Amino acid sequence: MKFRGKILLIYLFCLVGTFVAGFDIQGHRGCRGLMPENSFLAFEYALELGVDTIELDTVVTADGVVVVYHDFFLSPERVRENGQFITERVLIKDLTLSRLREYDIGSIAEPEKWPDQLQANGQVIPTLEEVIRMVEAYNTFSEKKVRLNIEIKASPIEPELTVDLRQHVESVMDLVERYGIGEFVIIQSFFWKALKIVDEIDGNVLTAALVSSTNLDKTAWTDGLKLWQFGFDIGKMLASIGVDIVAPSYTIMADGWIQSAHDAGLDIIPWTVNDTSEMERLIELGIDGMITDYPDRLIKLLR
Repeated sequence: MKFRGKILLIYLFCLVGTFVAGFDIQGHRGCRGLMPENSFLAFEYALELGVDTIELDTVVTADGVVVVYHDFFLSPERVRENGQFITERVLIKDLTLSRLREYDIGSIAEPEKWPDQLQANGQVIPTLEEVIRMVEAYNTFSEKKVRLNIEIKASPIEPELTVDLRQHVESVMDLVERYGIGEFVIIQSFFWKALKIVDEIDGNVLTAALVSSTNLDKTAWTDGLKLWQFGFDIGKMLASIGVDIVAPSYTIMADGWIQSAHDAGLDIIPWTVNDTSEMERLIELGIDGMITDYPDRLIKLLR
């Protein structure tokens, strides 16, 4: 994949970083509000906007390739074949990479839901390795070093929908080690067992525990932990498994979670915040970063 950034733009984007030093601007699925999610276009544009971190999702193909896609299956709402939206879900674990490349992820069936998102033909699902190379190319020419926040998509409730969890984590970590990017990577997951596996492989790689109303009260997702066991202190709960970042849905995040995380020595980076007034409120409360579909809005606000 040829990186199309220009030196002048890179210089300007480095200047953007000086306005937001110390606060982690994370582009959700690249920049889902502006470009097709988890696409090359989304990642390129996120770099151009000046994000600190690119957030993305990973699953594994039938031939063991880590690819960047949000769901376990190809979604009829976001995937076309031969110019037509598919009508049935197709598990990615059942497809080889070459077969997967025959699908187009550049458009969505209901673009009115994302009016600012560019609809583009001919967008294929990237591999994680290709995205790593893209970010490496950017970082080579930029004083600002952009990180990757890599989500492990896996479910303890329906493990049959994906490859084995350990295989998935090890495949991701093999790429991290091969490219020597451990210091520029965060690994996150709703399935907290994945984070323990990361820690076993390399305890220096940052991990983030994703928190939602779906997984917080279900021990299958939290690997046996219950919030009440820790006096309802989210920071203590997550510090007990050695993660570095609390990553809650902002819709369930109590204000006290920020102090709880900081008291436990953890950062707190909520997702997915798109409203500028909510961005401002959370920043004033003292969060350490934010995941958003519209990094352009967040950058403008922080300026």
